[in-house]
Amino acid sequence: MAPSCQVIPSDYWAQSERIQRLEERLATEASPWLTIDEAAAYLRISDRTLRRAVRDRAVRAYRVGGKRELRFRQEDLDAFMQVA
Repeated sequence: MAPSCQVIPSDYWAQSERIQRLEERLATEASPWLTIDEAAAYLRISDRTLRRAVRDRAVRAYRVGGKRELRFRQEDLDAFMQVA
């Protein structure tokens, strides 16, 4: 019987690196604002899922600059996870 092997998603390493960069940034910077990529990595969901949650008003987001520029506060993301 051949040994079983686990298939690793193609974006696994990119996501892992993104989470690591986010953790380093949160540890060193005082800015409470996260981009959509950083917020999605923090919640460990896709940015598409996060945009859907913003659209459904399940998580609070703040628009800056252009119409699609979103920023998030860690407290709001934590509150979203408490409800979910």
